[in-house]
Amino acid sequence: MNKIIACVLSFGLMVVVILGILPSEAMALEHQPAQIEQPTAVATLVQVQQPPKEPLQADQGIRADATVSGCSPTNELMGEHWELWEIRYNNGERIKVNQPHRYTLEFICDANVKIRADCNRARGTYTLNGSQLTIQIGAMTKVACPPDSIADRYLHDLGAAANYFIQDGQLYIDLRGDVGTMVFASIQI
Repeated sequence: MNKIIACVLSFGLMVVVILGILPSEAMALEHQPAQIEQPTAVATLVQVQQPPKEPLQADQGIRADATVSGCSPTNELMGEHWELWEIRYNNGERIKVNQPHRYTLEFICDANVKIRADCNRARGTYTLNGSQLTIQIGAMTKVACPPDSIADRYLHDLGAAANYFIQDGQLYIDLRGDVGTMVFASIQI
């Protein structure tokens, strides 16, 4: 009996490997009569075709010309490069960002997000339910940032996202517990 192992990789490729026997079964064959042939392994690479995505119309509230990493935007957050300008806390504290390009947010395909937090980069996922937004930060570099960095606070606040709205080209992310609001501006890249 052959064992079949299939592995689906990113980029739409599928690798199928068919093995005649497992290594543990091969050990048992050492004591079998000589007429048993050793099977060979066969590997086949198959390209899986993805159906083309329908372009969005300009009246759908999303930049119709924006394509992010090979996919069309599916919500109003995608297709924009957002830079942090300010964090307004409801206790009166305000953090104005002197170099907004050091703190960016980009919503990309398959509910993923790319984050620049000063000298570090992170990836994560996001979910939308109407205006409710949650951001789950995943893999991240761990470089020591300059003393003026707000990277830790920025990442903490992104992880506390509760909902969002866009007004006058700016993205506002409200934090859980009515703690404050992060203000981003869309920039062209």
